[in-house]
Amino acid sequence: MIEKAAARHGVPTGKLVRSGAVAATEERIGEPPPSTLTGGHAALIEEIYRYVYILATLKREDLLYDSRGEDLRHIVNEARRTIEGVSK
Repeated sequence: MIEKAAARHGVPTGKLVRSGAVAATEERIGEPPPSTLTGGHAALIEEIYRYVYILATLKREDLLYDSRGEDLRHIVNEARRTIEGVSK
């Protein structure tokens, strides 16, 4: 169970056990352990970002071609509000 939980959180088994022991001593049981990104995770995130960027660019061009600039501005403004909310 511990090995599966560690894999689920993307941390080594020993780190998960240590985090659990520290959490128990600090009475923080129930909080997830801090996760770390591996090089593979970072590469995957980068690849997903590139594909999303390409798709967003294509969709932007479609909206502009169809004279839907107002829809595009609305989408951009909503995305900005979302990003601002996440970064707070």
